[in-house]
Amino acid sequence: MALQLENGRPHHHQVPIMVKKKRTGSGNTVLERLQELLAMVLHSELREVLNSMGEDVVGCLNRVAVVVGNIRAVVDIIRAVEGKVHTIQAEGLLSIRVVEGQVHIIQVVGLLTIRAVEDQVHITQVVGLPSINRVTIKDVVVHAPEVECHSHTMADLGGVADVVFLQVHQEQFPSCTKPHMSNTKPRWFHQPHRELAHPLSLRRSGQVQQQFQQLATRDQSSTSQAIQIAPPSSKSVRFPLRPGKGTYGDRCIVKANHFFAELPDKDLHQYDVSITPEVTSRGVNRAVMFELVTLYRYSHLGGRLPAYDGRKSLYTAGPLPFASRTFEITLQDEEDSLGGGQGTQRRERLFRVVIKFAARADLHHLAMFLAGRQADAPQEALQVLDIVLRELPTTRYSPVGRSFYSPNLGRRQQLGEGLESWRGFYQSIRPTQMGLSLNIDMSSTAFIEPLPVIDFVAQLLNRDISVRPLSDSDRVKIKKALRGVKVEVTHRGNMRRKYRISGLTSQATRELSFPVDDRGTVKTVVQYFLETYGFSIQHTTLPCLQVGNQQRPNYLPMEVCKIVEGQRYSKRLNEKQITALLKVTCQRPQERELDILRTVSHNAYHEDQYAQEFGIKIDERLASVEARVLPPPRLKYHDSGREKDVLPRVGQWNMMNKKMVNGGRVNNWACINFSRNVQDSAARGFCHELAIMCQISGMDFALEPVLPPLTARPEHVGGRNTVLVDALTRRIPLVSDRPTIIFGADVTHPHPGEDSSPSIAAVVASQDWPEVTKYAGLVSAQAHRQELIQDLFKVWQDPHRGTVTGGMIKELLISFKRATGQKPQRIIFYRDGVSEGQFYQVLLYELDAIRKACASLEPNYQPPVTFVVVQKRHHTRLFANNHNDQRTVDRSGNILPGTVVDSKICHPTEFDFYLCSHAGIQGTSRPAHYHVLWDENKFTADELQTLTNNLCYTYARCTRSVSIVPPAYYAHLAAFRARFYMEPETSDSGSMASGAATSRGLPPGVRSARVAGNVAVRPLPALKENSVNNASLVLVSLCLWEPKSCWTFVVLEEPS
Repeated sequence: MALQLENGRPHHHQVPIMVKKKRTGSGNTVLERLQELLAMVLHSELREVLNSMGEDVVGCLNRVAVVVGNIRAVVDIIRAVEGKVHTIQAEGLLSIRVVEGQVHIIQVVGLLTIRAVEDQVHITQVVGLPSINRVTIKDVVVHAPEVECHSHTMADLGGVADVVFLQVHQEQFPSCTKPHMSNTKPRWFHQPHRELAHPLSLRRSGQVQQQFQQLATRDQSSTSQAIQIAPPSSKSVRFPLRPGKGTYGDRCIVKANHFFAELPDKDLHQYDVSITPEVTSRGVNRAVMFELVTLYRYSHLGGRLPAYDGRKSLYTAGPLPFASRTFEITLQDEEDSLGGGQGTQRRERLFRVVIKFAARADLHHLAMFLAGRQADAPQEALQVLDIVLRELPTTRYSPVGRSFYSPNLGRRQQLGEGLESWRGFYQSIRPTQMGLSLNIDMSSTAFIEPLPVIDFVAQLLNRDISVRPLSDSDRVKIKKALRGVKVEVTHRGNMRRKYRISGLTSQATRELSFPVDDRGTVKTVVQYFLETYGFSIQHTTLPCLQVGNQQRPNYLPMEVCKIVEGQRYSKRLNEKQITALLKVTCQRPQERELDILRTVSHNAYHEDQYAQEFGIKIDERLASVEARVLPPPRLKYHDSGREKDVLPRVGQWNMMNKKMVNGGRVNNWACINFSRNVQDSAARGFCHELAIMCQISGMDFALEPVLPPLTARPEHVGGRNTVLVDALTRRIPLVSDRPTIIFGADVTHPHPGEDSSPSIAAVVASQDWPEVTKYAGLVSAQAHRQELIQDLFKVWQDPHRGTVTGGMIKELLISFKRATGQKPQRIIFYRDGVSEGQFYQVLLYELDAIRKACASLEPNYQPPVTFVVVQKRHHTRLFANNHNDQRTVDRSGNILPGTVVDSKICHPTEFDFYLCSHAGIQGTSRPAHYHVLWDENKFTADELQTLTNNLCYTYARCTRSVSIVPPAYYAHLAAFRARFYMEPETSDSGSMASGAATSRGLPPGVRSARVAGNVAVRPLPALKENSVNNASLVLVSLCLWEPKSCWTFVVLEEPS
């Protein structure tokens, strides 16, 4: 079977391939041609293994899936199962699983998600690549003795891969014999993956192809950023390896809330669990499985104590004595969520549970990953260990995400309006340089108080609800707070049946009636409760709670219901509740450290029967970690001031005797007094003092306020507070040597419960060089909870200009060129709000957008990019080794600003570090976690850590170093502020930081875009427009009237 080769590898064709070759003689059999095909795509080592096994195994091919492309090594493992050769896992692109003797492609990592339905291969989800509308893939059959091979190109992917499915019928090989196999069950196979020859050589055309090729190259030097051959990886893009550990700064020892976990040597097995009838509640599923283990552990499970994820997977330390078995479990139903009248019998529910062997986890490759000899973390094995360690806490506490809460872990604190705070702890198993570690941190969250519903409503409305009837707004507030809440009835003695609230009745209790029998007899709710239960309803003017479904609703008066304990409040908290919760969670470092140690001791992992079953051992001592304290940078002020520069002490300094290095100018200003209690003379005195202080600080500030005409163009104050001395003397590595632009990006999402509000993305970029202190920014509204920033680069059709390119990156690059007269020769991109599970997807999409934006300015313009993710929403805390040593802690008891850690608790192989760049004020400082996903600038650890730390001293709002790098901080503030410029119905919604946004940036004339759910994404309104070089500028002055803080924010709209 002949395939066209290029440099020893199969060559991609732009059109689907059809190769047909007939048998020409006895020496040219189908078997030989299949062996030839396998020889071209398999590793040489694997070919030797197959050759040593003889022709029987290869000859008994029944079905085999092979990827033909520019991938040098595709198939990792081929194993004979029931006389057939199945591809179990393919390297780089495919994860393939054997289901009932068929080869099913389950997942294409990083590009596609594919599932098998009824022996057909279906693509169900596209991940990680833009502009994919549809993908089709068809079955291919190879008939012997005539070989016919159809390669169906995934055209909509631009030819990412040509997939060939070969189906060889066994009856064409009567001489084949089946090899003897002792075990015919499919397993997980984690073999060391080989690298792709060209990690990003996706076939595209024209400009896009060039950008993808340049994605793996550096500027000018052409040094390859290609993925390292060792350690191997299955991803098409490898994150940079750690370029060594930093050495700059004063060494010290800190403690981290990580606890060493000893890797078990057990043989772990996974079983698929099917529970019928299917329920969505993990609690019910766990109750079913708990009853099953209690009844059958020793009689049917071989004494195994399994760990269960609450859904579809069960894990054991060793095999169960069966491959598949069905159990029947009976549970009493404590909750009536379906309605069905006011019956007195508690129902029993029968569940059918099928446990079927699925796979075996090989922990050897987890050990290889931890030792740095394998690039990709075996997520399945980590998931098993995490589930095992969560099993016991799940039975003791109320699980919420990765945290566990209990009213017994600390004193409850009332938050107001029927809510209270519960203390708890966060727990997660993590791979680190020291091996597996268990990350434990303290946590608090809001729960609904277990009050009678009447009392809860009174607290919610903050008034006596018996005094006057409920208004319409009261009803809306009550319904919103109680929907989905579980209550138990109190009017039936010891029978405390539970219900889930679905809504409120529109009528008062005294007006409600319902049929009580098939003859049409109708009774009021008041009459029914009196006659049936002897209960006299007092609050007859209040609505009833509606439980059950809409077809057969149940009506429950509020006064017979009590809220069930242990229900987390997931809706938005108000300002008072947030303040109260923050007071509860605010702990000094020493107190938090002791609480963490007490939690670990209380959890008694050495006595955990599940940990013992799986052989997991947890050290109960905090990890001691080597750290370094980076020195603060010297800051430059104006030469006319008494003090021309300053060296910050413990992360802070002041403006006394200093003048801004570039003071802004304010000619016209006004002061508006909205307070009735402030006399006019006092307001005038304040204005005069304000003007004098601004002048003293180095600003050109008019002493007398002047109210300009309303049509006057608002002016920018501009200027700079201070700059880094090293920037002026051009001593910042990889920044001062050539024009460098530093980006910051963030996305805020609506608070949970806000189903229609868009997400807001913001991107800011430095506008001066070499100072790197002034920033311009763009904001954009996009689809609800969209993580990727959609408007980084855009292409649309203009009726007059044809194809037009734009987007946030391009406009900010143009703005930098206008401001400095030079185009950036380096790009540093700090991306906030990205979780670890989104790293790969965000890098592929947003790095591609940066490349396209650069290429849209000049065909060969591709400055080297360093892409760094900034994370604050993590649970790693660093504590001083000695809390009483004043040389190692600040006044709040926290570690000193500038403390950096890049060992032991960091990633085993990749380039990341923790940096605590700020001085704590109260509570425990949270270090920022920086993870480098792409680095064509080839930073050393010292260079990137020092640059990041020094930038934290250039934040314009205060004379303190801040906790995250300022461009990321500014992007967060811009996105948060932009939500208030949305239309009134969405301006009061809360927001949450995470990772993406768009709607400004729509093509001209388009005012909204339709997204999933048919919800319109509203564009942000333009605040002011000026025509400048065919660009529409929206200028927003964010002047903070502190003597030292003034930041000019520039928003650019789409070119018109």
